[in-house]
Amino acid sequence: MAIIRGGNHEAAVNRTDGAKRIVALYPDMRVVAEDSGEWFREPGLRVAENILTTHGDEISAFLCNNDEMALGALLAIDNLGRSDQGIVVTGVDGVPEGLESIKLGRLAATVYQDPEEQGAGAVAFAVRIAKGEKMPQEAVLTVNLITKDNVDDFINR
Repeated sequence: MAIIRGGNHEAAVNRTDGAKRIVALYPDMRVVAEDSGEWFREPGLRVAENILTTHGDEISAFLCNNDEMALGALLAIDNLGRSDQGIVVTGVDGVPEGLESIKLGRLAATVYQDPEEQGAGAVAFAVRIAKGEKMPQEAVLTVNLITKDNVDDFINR
């Protein structure tokens, strides 16, 4: 598989490192390429085309740090005539066009980060800090995996 990361800042590093930690748990999976798509569709397209051209049949999946780059990877797969080869593409963010792509059977999955939950969680933590409560070093908020099985639940959020 290949990873298309957003860049070198914290969100991209954490998403990429998290993906690599999970891939390492499966001996039959390996990351053969990784590059930055700069969080945008067009650079994601170029990176995916380069990876597919360089690594050929070694690529059976793209793990992308966001939906825009995942949509770029889908375009690259189409441009290179590989859309019938079952290359799995995933993203993050649950943007409307990504959700539509899941509904159409193109994008395999995305991770929805609920901005309301994130905002409410941040405010709740800020209140606890203001009250002098001891806080954990790290706060983990719930995210939702969106696939064809539950995409309709997220389309109108």
